[in-house]
Amino acid sequence: MVAEKIVVEAPAHSVELRNISFAFNSYKVEQTYLSFLDKLAQLMKDEDDITLTISGFADALGNKEYNKILSGKRAEQVKSYLIKQGIAANRIKTVAQGSSGFIAVNSNPDGSDNAEGRKFNRRVEITPENLPAETIVVKQQEIPEELKISK
Repeated sequence: MVAEKIVVEAPAHSVELRNISFAFNSYKVEQTYLSFLDKLAQLMKDEDDITLTISGFADALGNKEYNKILSGKRAEQVKSYLIKQGIAANRIKTVAQGSSGFIAVNSNPDGSDNAEGRKFNRRVEITPENLPAETIVVKQQEIPEELKISK
């Protein structure tokens, strides 16, 4: 009997994409997200073709104009951090989405506020472009089922 050895090459890179959440009325990137952003910056240093679109979002509270500004500041804060890590600004586009694109409920069925759901809507989403073909993308999203918006 001849044993056959199978060699599986690991991909050159894997990237974990996760939303960055923000406290109410804040655009400060919390410490808990910095290691994720550091890994993303390293991947971008290793692969010069990768570009990012960083989209900022707000929850349903507040007026639309203010939320548009706040969501833009959230996206810009993430961009600023990546620039400080050595990533060229022209590789990162930011988009202010304001109070749109909700991924969790903002209110309960009776119309009362759902603060737990709103916290998932205060976020930044990072979309990479021009990833090498062998890159594995793992998306992390921790929204409890009862807070997800039903389609």
